[in-house]
Amino acid sequence: MIVMLCCACSSKEERAIKRLESFTVELKENAADYEYEDWQKASQRYDEIMKEIEQCEDFTPEQRKEILKLRGECMGYMSKAGIETAGKWLQEAVEDVGSFLEGLGNSFGSDDK
Repeated sequence: MIVMLCCACSSKEERAIKRLESFTVELKENAADYEYEDWQKASQRYDEIMKEIEQCEDFTPEQRKEILKLRGECMGYMSKAGIETAGKWLQEAVEDVGSFLEGLGNSFGSDDK
């Protein structure tokens, strides 16, 4: 009952900030273990939270600063994951191109005509 009273007393602005804080903590704690599907879900959840925040109109200047800080953290975790994933894909592509080029070189270097 106390929990219900606390929730009932909090404004939609405070609830939106709490959701963003919770999401930020979740990213911080789990980002290293996320797979592609997890990042898709995280991106969708981030978008939902941002829509919720955009619908709020009465943020204080301090709340706006906190939102910007949390958004920066979220974007940092998501960007870092994207860079790491892109790096892995690029490395795999380079390895595959190496095999292709080796085969191509073998065909030109052979004595068969």
